[in-house]
Amino acid sequence: MSSKETKDSCLETLSDRLVLALEMLNITQADLARKIQVKPQAINYLCKNKTKKSQLTYDIAEALNISGEWLANGVGLMNPEDDPHYKLINAQNRVPILAPNQVKPGLQEHFLSLKSNENISNWLLTTANTGKNGFAIIVQDKSMYPRFDQGTIIVVNPEKQHKDREFVLAYISSIDDVIFRQVEFHNDGSVILYPINTAMYKQITLEKNDQIIGALVEARWQT
Repeated sequence: MSSKETKDSCLETLSDRLVLALEMLNITQADLARKIQVKPQAINYLCKNKTKKSQLTYDIAEALNISGEWLANGVGLMNPEDDPHYKLINAQNRVPILAPNQVKPGLQEHFLSLKSNENISNWLLTTANTGKNGFAIIVQDKSMYPRFDQGTIIVVNPEKQHKDREFVLAYISSIDDVIFRQVEFHNDGSVILYPINTAMYKQITLEKNDQIIGALVEARWQT
């Protein structure tokens, strides 16, 4: 059994775990004492007396950059970054789910700059490349049905370069609203936004005051 695994029989006390941590991190008791501003004798006592708990536990864990829960109780892994769940969460971006009126040109930057803003109540974790100002939005209509039905959550990267036949979120000035479509760039310079549900929706030619806001990087379909 690895020395980092939970509930190791050789690591029953805080003292056992502290000694192991200092050894693995190549840190002396004196170095640790200086880090948390206590006398070296205090650390020596913790290491030698099979201590099960201490008021210094979480100060020590922070100073050593190890898991406080592991040091205190032997639960989990010594290094949080070794935990698969921690790795999964750490690898994900946290993006806000914005309302359509919050993603109009210029507005999404305002809301994204206020990460704790009361206007943003829902968030989404994603491993997609969202760029610095990525966000999510819920599809409001059935224009892209059946591939993207109404209620689908789409994750948008505003910084991604738009490619032909890519799915994009665009602002249409004539209706003062945002729409989700597939874009095509034509040789004559025109940019056309196509729906999938052509029975109910028409294609739209991008005009001067219209704007592609960002490209789709992930979709979350309703189950």
